[in-house]
Amino acid sequence: MNWVSSGGAGLCLGLFLSISTADQPLLLPKVPTVVVTNANFVACKEPRPEICYEVYAPVCAIRKLATQCTLAPCLNTEQKTYANDCQACSDRKVLGFAQGGECS
Repeated sequence: MNWVSSGGAGLCLGLFLSISTADQPLLLPKVPTVVVTNANFVACKEPRPEICYEVYAPVCAIRKLATQCTLAPCLNTEQKTYANDCQACSDRKVLGFAQGGECS
């Protein structure tokens, strides 16, 4: 039995990873943010999707809130980040979205 088949390679790799990342934080790629405007707003279409693809291309969606307004100003929508346009529009509360990143 050599040291690779006895788990030595995994131990060596784990030790290397812990040494190489001990001094530096793990840096993930920065996802851009987007502001929803009339110019970049894409309305969801009917029928709504029931099955979506699993690609991370974040969008900032505008969702209706369940609140009923009685006084102005009325804030009955919110912004929420979804993984992609399909997942955003599969939520019946979503009016539409802006592509290009997460909500700011």
